[in-house]
Amino acid sequence: MDPSTPHPDLAGLNGKRLAVVGSGPAGMSAAYFARLLGFSVTIYEKLPVMGGILRVGIPSYRLPRKVIEAEFEGLSNMGIDLRPNTEIGKNFSLNALRNEYDYVFLGTGVHASIKLGIPQEDQSHRVISGLTLLNKTAFGETVDLGKRVTVIGGGNTAIDSARTALRLGCEVTIIYRRSQCEMPAHFEEVQEAREEGVQFRFLAAPQKIVLDTDQTIKKLVCCRMELGPADESGRRRPIKKEGAFFDIKTYSIICAFVEKPDLVFFKAALKTKNDCIVVKDNLSTPPQKGLQPQVFAGGDIIDIAHTVVHAVASGKKAAIAMDCHRNGANFDEVLEKIVIGDGPAISFSAYHGWKSVNPVTQNHRWVLGSENIVFDYFKKASRVQPVIQDTDTRKQSFNPYRNTFDPEAAGREALRCMHCGRCTECDNCLIFCPDMSVLVKGRNRFGYAIDYDYCKGCGICFTECPRHAITMIDEDIPLKEA
Repeated sequence: MDPSTPHPDLAGLNGKRLAVVGSGPAGMSAAYFARLLGFSVTIYEKLPVMGGILRVGIPSYRLPRKVIEAEFEGLSNMGIDLRPNTEIGKNFSLNALRNEYDYVFLGTGVHASIKLGIPQEDQSHRVISGLTLLNKTAFGETVDLGKRVTVIGGGNTAIDSARTALRLGCEVTIIYRRSQCEMPAHFEEVQEAREEGVQFRFLAAPQKIVLDTDQTIKKLVCCRMELGPADESGRRRPIKKEGAFFDIKTYSIICAFVEKPDLVFFKAALKTKNDCIVVKDNLSTPPQKGLQPQVFAGGDIIDIAHTVVHAVASGKKAAIAMDCHRNGANFDEVLEKIVIGDGPAISFSAYHGWKSVNPVTQNHRWVLGSENIVFDYFKKASRVQPVIQDTDTRKQSFNPYRNTFDPEAAGREALRCMHCGRCTECDNCLIFCPDMSVLVKGRNRFGYAIDYDYCKGCGICFTECPRHAITMIDEDIPLKEA
């Protein structure tokens, strides 16, 4: 979408108002899709800039600020009211929003870190959270970390914190209690961090911090670990090796292993469990102490995977659920019609009734695998590789180091698409049919028709369709059921 112009498919207002609390990926998504459905939307953000965790939790070398700014310019051009510097519990209450708006969506994300729980952790200003470091750096604040920095954790926040400290001129070591195979961080991020000079100490965990008299860190005492049986996460549980201690000389310690949401302003009115807001299948909150079911929640404050894509998906799902509530439609029945494959992905186009560019009937519940494609009909084309700055250059600044595709490269990459499951009128079925029962529909009409008076069901068209766009069913199965 070009942010300089209104969205071409923007619907008129439906008379219902939505308040979105939090402008991270979940809030952005809920606002965007709700506005497409005709809601009048206002986004409240406590920070002075819009974007939430996208703005202050993901370094600019990974997500350029101009990209986030363009997204919010687009939302503003859609008529969405953006209100930064507006904090729930300070400038307004959840109760006030319930009284003013027809619907409320909560997407405040996770901005608090769990402490290490080791001696002397709270006694030094040199022990900070990864989110604090990323937040301060995002706003251009000076962070005095010293020469050597130790990062505790193995997730994306730990990697982002380490690479940020590296760009601030520090020598960085990551301590992780499991092996690299169990690290939840993205593999390519780990590899790039290693290329830039971040050191890793696996199978190790912090035990205590030893301070100097001026409360600076003298050393970090760690214990070597070994992997035991798998825990509830499916990863092997780290177990301490008795007496296997070692010291790390460090100036600062960055805790970046677990983040949690701040639910202090919600607990009185909403049901929570394990530091998450409890929601129903349609992401609405159960009625609690007089609270009506028009309050929805999504993103990291509910019990889903803590990724940007899952947060965006929850915002879209919540917007559809609100619209179903507005129309008196059964959300479960609607969901059955718009879910893609086995879920949880859903098609907003299917819900909104937007027609596909390809007019061939589609079955959203059927997702093809590579075993369905006849690769003999395709020319092999290598993936277009992005241009990446060399290691020495990219770690000198917070500028983006991975270039996006130019139009020519983007076109070459798009040509690699095989259009799986979709007819492209390649004529294979027409050519291979031995009974000439495959017919061209005619001029200005897309696709083919089957003459069942002559078709004997040999399946050659089905077998030779490169993209698996043809389905064979038993004659005794009703067509709609198939």
